Amino acid sequence: MPSLTTRTVAVLTTVPLTVLGLTAVAPPSLAAPLCSQPFSGGAGTTADPYLISSAADVTALNSDGLCWASTFLQTANIDMGGVKWNATTGTSAYPFSGTYDGGNFTISNLEIYVSLNHAGLFGYVTGTIRSIRFDTALPVEVGNDYVGGLVGYLDGGTISNSSSTAPVEADDGYAGGLVGYAATGSSIDASHATGSVVADTSDAYAGGLVGENFGSIRDSYATGTVEGGYSDDKIGGLIGSNYGSVTHSYATGNVLNDGGEAVGGLVGENGGTVAHSYATGNVGPASGDDPGDYIGGLIGLQETDAVVTNSYATGTVIGNDYVGGLVGSAESGSLASGVYATGVVTGGSTADVYVGGLLGLNKGTLTNCYASGDVQDGGDAGGLVGVNSSSGILSNCYSLGTVSGDAEGGLVAVNRGSVTNSFWDTVTSDEPESAGGTGKTTAEMKSLTTFINASWSITESCGATTIWGLCSTRNSGYPYLTFYTGSSSSPATQTETLNLDNNSGVTCANSTVTGTRGQWVTMPGLDDCTVAGQADARVLGWATRGNFPVNIARRQVDNGWGAYEWINDEGEVLGVFIPAGGVTFLSNSNRLYPIIDVPEVEVSQDAPDTTDVTSQEAPTPQGADVLV
Repeated sequence: MPSLTTRTVAVLTTVPLTVLGLTAVAPPSLAAPLCSQPFSGGAGTTADPYLISSAADVTALNSDGLCWASTFLQTANIDMGGVKWNATTGTSAYPFSGTYDGGNFTISNLEIYVSLNHAGLFGYVTGTIRSIRFDTALPVEVGNDYVGGLVGYLDGGTISNSSSTAPVEADDGYAGGLVGYAATGSSIDASHATGSVVADTSDAYAGGLVGENFGSIRDSYATGTVEGGYSDDKIGGLIGSNYGSVTHSYATGNVLNDGGEAVGGLVGENGGTVAHSYATGNVGPASGDDPGDYIGGLIGLQETDAVVTNSYATGTVIGNDYVGGLVGSAESGSLASGVYATGVVTGGSTADVYVGGLLGLNKGTLTNCYASGDVQDGGDAGGLVGVNSSSGILSNCYSLGTVSGDAEGGLVAVNRGSVTNSFWDTVTSDEPESAGGTGKTTAEMKSLTTFINASWSITESCGATTIWGLCSTRNSGYPYLTFYTGSSSSPATQTETLNLDNNSGVTCANSTVTGTRGQWVTMPGLDDCTVAGQADARVLGWATRGNFPVNIARRQVDNGWGAYEWINDEGEVLGVFIPAGGVTFLSNSNRLYPIIDVPEVEVSQDAPDTTDVTSQEAPTPQGADVLV
């Protein structure tokens, strides 16, 4: 039986059970837990949650394991006063299995150091964490394994609409800005981390958001610097190692490496799926450190059967061997489709190292892709791929950058596989030869005929809906990929009946709108019931009450059309949210609503003092929906 010296973790009373006239006594493990903490009110149920409004309440929750299956609602911002915790809420023996709703309030000024495992605001979680902001500049550290700013170990639990600013440090194992380890069945949605992550050990898994992921991550991001790099470390701007799914997520922090293997701007090692995601940070060594192998602007190592689609990287990449602007090395059976990289790529300056503008080594399938960055100091150096192996399949791709290396190729340096319908710009690359592909002049690379003749899915339009588009004002006139990487938690196309209420008891009109993200649609209703009288508006996406872009606040505006405005901290309107049925938005959490882009709408003069129903402060938006 675990020690009870520091916290209560089990009920020791027995419970009499009477069945058919016979009385038995249940063992302690079957007795109902009894949380004895008063908190600031409530009964710990879904209908009547315990209320958390003070540092004393947070401390009481941390210290009493009998409360960890209950439901909580935070009702105020809480300053912990710089206190240092040596134990965390939830352990592997007694996980936090309840629900904690932070109410979009903060818990701040708290330091955490756990000498063994599972460090974070919550240590081990099988339940639900939502709408909590852990805002601290004090470190969260673990002496052994599993550390995250918010949760150390997420075991089938869920995190949504939450964030952490805490710097995270690990002496061993798994470290993430938000979560150290997310097991199979776990879900992280619309959440982010901004703190730095440092893994000071070998065989570490370090990510700006999650150390290692076997669950689902959606609409989330990380902005902090991630640093690690002993042998066999997996380091990523978002995730150290991913064997789950990642969609519509991104990382902007730099990734610093010292000898680690599998290091990427988004994911260090990918054995799962990555879609509609991107990385903008630089990937390379700290000053004087070993740059390491399997280094990529998006993914360091793409394992067998792993998939990356509709994603990109823009940072510079520096490594030794297996270095690519997007992926360092892609194993056989892997797929990369609808991808590109724009950063400069630098390799190890020796023979027999594989360096490419997109991939260093390709053993898998690579299609609908391009690289525009220069490639330098490579052994086998290609504008797109260093070495395309015998199992490598490359199609419908192009490259633009200059190439320098021991063996050079405008598109591919060494080709043992298949290269079809692919090109490189012989003018910008100053490279007349390639082991695969067809060289074209700049003029030919900007001509629709070149790609139509190669059977590409391409349209000469600045708003193309084919896989590729060609437009003189986009991507410098070269073909561009038309995929979208913004938040997309619900379908891109949705039909919804809108009942616009002008808040005066007059229903304007019932009408049906079919909106596809990025296209303009006609709004229903009379002039005084449309969006500020505007007939047309662009649909950015669809959302439910419980799944908003969390980085932009919303407020109701009483201006005669029953809508909400998306605003930043300067009061600038970024879009309009139209509830179906007017005020039914406040009670209906499942219905889909369109998010409308109307940037020219100003804050209404007759609007009352704003009622912010998302957060206590309207933060400056980071990574808001962008039409790519």
